[in-house]
Amino acid sequence: KWEGWVIVEREAKYDDRAFNFHGKPERPKSVGKLKPTLEGDFIARWDPDNDIGSYGKGKKSGGVGAANMYLWDPVKKEEVFICEVGGGLTDAQVKEFANPKRYPRVWVVEFVEWTPKGALWHATFLRERDDKTPEECEISQRPGTEEE
Repeated sequence: KWEGWVIVEREAKYDDRAFNFHGKPERPKSVGKLKPTLEGDFIARWDPDNDIGSYGKGKKSGGVGAANMYLWDPVKKEEVFICEVGGGLTDAQVKEFANPKRYPRVWVVEFVEWTPKGALWHATFLRERDDKTPEECEISQRPGTEEE
């Protein structure tokens, strides 16, 4: 049940009897895994007081917990909600991005794949782009959408 590209040590032994303290199978230390990822540019919005994104918890308290990601639909002339992204932000970015007046922003997001419903699977923040406008983050990058 390993997915992605798995690299193993040639002389190592692998079996189904390696378990951690929680009783779950644990990958041997001699195994490396590389999983292909995709990335895209998305419109980020954050205003948790108006149900757009969420505040962080714990050490992220008061900062960005997750921002909403959107893509621009040029035919309908509206933003289409894709998913929430909160992973990948540094502690400094959690605080820096916690100002609703500084949105919309364009974020580069890394993800594993598009879900059948058009959301992102395992999405994380990579970096911000200041050379692209929100209207340039078009919905045509989402599979199953065609420009009319």
